[in-house]
Amino acid sequence: LDATMFTVSLSTVTARPTLKLATPSRKTTIARAVSYETMSGYMKSRCAAAKTAADWQAIEKDAPGAKAAYESAQAKAKATVTTKADPMDALCADDPSAVECKAFD
Repeated sequence: LDATMFTVSLSTVTARPTLKLATPSRKTTIARAVSYETMSGYMKSRCAAAKTAADWQAIEKDAPGAKAAYESAQAKAKATVTTKADPMDALCADDPSAVECKAFD
């Protein structure tokens, strides 16, 4: 717990310490930043299914920044073209006589 959240004072009647919780101000703002990698699968599927501004408004209410994080992740996914090459092809291209590259019948 944060030390600034408590006020300790000594009671003059009983000489016992009393502990009072500090009350937070009503102007406290809590903001959460969202990254696509940290989103739950449920939230990712909600983002993928969002079609209207109302859908995004509901998602943004639960996770501020979700739309920007989703769009950024989609742009990165399109920019990153991955080819799934077999690692054995690269090995055998370098050394075709390797034991791993020989075919046995």
